[in-house]
Amino acid sequence: TLRSLVQLEYHAFFDSAYVPVCTFVVQPCHTSGFRASFIKLSDFYGAELQPIKTLEAIKNPDCGWIYEAKPDDLRKIPGMPIAFSAGPQLIAAFEAMDSLADHATLF
Repeated sequence: TLRSLVQLEYHAFFDSAYVPVCTFVVQPCHTSGFRASFIKLSDFYGAELQPIKTLEAIKNPDCGWIYEAKPDDLRKIPGMPIAFSAGPQLIAAFEAMDSLADHATLF
């Protein structure tokens, strides 16, 4: 079960590196119904802001850059992307609608 994930800004370590980085915690067993925490720091440029904005998100869940999602719900999206900002309506649409593969031949 994916427990938490922090998506850092691309210059999170130093300005000359443009590298997509994240850190995450995975539990080696399934926890049904668990709500994982995701912190998106991509809007905060530079290494100095990353720890500050992480702690701010933990202290204030209404900050706008921390999300909660059930890993079980993310599995409902084809390809199982870690789309933590996908709302309940989007996930429900993936559940309710047919897959494109049900109606087309894939090459």
